[in-house]
Parts: sequence; structure tokens; C-alpha cells
Amino acid sequence: MCEINNLKPILDVSTRWNSTYDIIEIALILKETLIFTAASDKDLKNYIITDERLD
Repeated sequence: MCEINNLKPILDVSTRWNSTYDIIEIALILKETLIFTAASDKDLKNYIITDERLD
């Protein structure tokens, strides 16, 4: 597993098939931090990561 200090932003690139996977993988590593940040900012509250499925 990588350390948080070594993470770099990844852009979604249509010609790089795994870039979306990489973005999701890092978001899951940073899940607690992202939830805390989103919960602390009124503009980001709609983007809190949950285990709920959207059908």
C-alpha cells in the first residue's frame, strides 16, 4: 500500500484504460480524509463517499 504523502493527482485519460481504476483506488485509500473534508464543507456534502449503492 502506498503512503498518503506519496500520492499524486491522477487525471482520467480516455486512452489510458486504467486511469479511472487508479483514481478510485486512491479515493478508497483516502476515504476517511475525503469524508471528513466533504462533511466539513457545505459545497462538498453531496460528494461524501458511502457504501450505499445507487441503482
